[in-house]
Amino acid sequence: MQTHSADIPQPALLEEILRAREERQHRQQRLLRRYRRPLISLSLNIAGALKQFPLAQKTYAEASRMMHRHLERMGACVIGSEEVHARSGSEGCFAVDGRDATSLKRGMVALEESRPVARLFDLDVLDADGRHLSRKDLGLPPRRCLLCDAAAAGCARSRAHALEEVRRHTLRLMERHFQEQKADILAGYALRSLLYEVCVTPKPGLVDRVSNGAHDDMDIFTFMDSSSVLFPYFRHCALLGLREHGLAPDALFDRLRCPGMDAEDAMHRATGNVNTHKGAIFSLGIVCAAAGRLLGRQERLTPAAISATSAAMTSGVLAECRNVPPNVPLTNGLRLYGKGIHGARGEAASGFSSVLRYGLPSLERELAAGASIDRAGALTLIRLMAKVFDTNIISRSSLRDQYALQDRLQGILAADEAPSRARLRELDAWLVAGNISPGGCADLLGLSWMLYFLRRDTALEERDQEA
Repeated sequence: MQTHSADIPQPALLEEILRAREERQHRQQRLLRRYRRPLISLSLNIAGALKQFPLAQKTYAEASRMMHRHLERMGACVIGSEEVHARSGSEGCFAVDGRDATSLKRGMVALEESRPVARLFDLDVLDADGRHLSRKDLGLPPRRCLLCDAAAAGCARSRAHALEEVRRHTLRLMERHFQEQKADILAGYALRSLLYEVCVTPKPGLVDRVSNGAHDDMDIFTFMDSSSVLFPYFRHCALLGLREHGLAPDALFDRLRCPGMDAEDAMHRATGNVNTHKGAIFSLGIVCAAAGRLLGRQERLTPAAISATSAAMTSGVLAECRNVPPNVPLTNGLRLYGKGIHGARGEAASGFSSVLRYGLPSLERELAAGASIDRAGALTLIRLMAKVFDTNIISRSSLRDQYALQDRLQGILAADEAPSRARLRELDAWLVAGNISPGGCADLLGLSWMLYFLRRDTALEERDQEA
């Protein structure tokens, strides 16, 4: 691989572009003589003389990754390659075994048309004799213009679009691809957290795989129904953080309010007006946006950074509770705020401190010691219940019952830091008999899973470092 790093920030000269074409032909001839197999020539369609910059490098790496993965799916593999990264652009030539040139051309055209950013990929195919295969050879429609969907060759010849317009659109395609890729990962973690939380068994007082807990209006399938409609919301929150990372944190939080209410509506439609995830919509939406903001600002995606960003975003939510207009119906959270119990709002304003102090450390400790997902999740839940005031418990029963439950749990944990499954089932029976459901702690368990997944998977940051 040849790299001219000093030249990368500068536009390519005409002589460099012409020389690059000649060198490309030499590489192709070398590989054809050496392997006697079809070749794929990869480059990017970037208008103008400035062809090499960090985002272009990152897009080329993405194109190469997608090409190799698509070849694997086709039963083909690269057996030899040469790549160069110069002012004239990044490009590579790959000798491929396992498929003939015609099928390779069809596969590469399919890849070029597979998603918006792939329209920037130029994946030429040569047969073993060095003959270029065109789309026309295969009876396929010509490549489309990036801007107007007419034939790209015609627009290029007539200069139908201003160079700056084409360049802006090119950069937008690149930026949006990587933003959406990161948002999909973050939203996937959020959805996975919801599913892990509900599936952990046993969960005293809560819905799990074998029990409805203290609920007669929902079961695990109700949670599945709700979870299935929330991915777009989490993705929207992550994208908002990524694209609006320059906003002040509290202004970013304000942008989440209407989408959050829309997500609650979607939840109610999916569940027949059962509230399964209102707290999770609030808390996981904040974390997705906070994580997106950190990534957009190219800051480390650590639990501490997510906590600090979440706290900054929600710094004003407790003040809102003190200034509720007289005609606004009071929620359970607002009623309890008057008694000094701050619930989900207080957790958010603290940067989800209970998750950082109790939830995440418990999950990490148990899983590192070899506990199953069920065991680690169940123990983490009761440790949260022993420490956190849960507004769901208080609203369904009383503050006295909250104290009684914490006393009982602290006694159980003092006797055995990791109580048995049978002991958890006894606790479940006691909670069900008292119609007590620790729904707030369930949300914190879900957040603990979210931060656990983010801490363990560094793919989000590695994608930026590769550039």
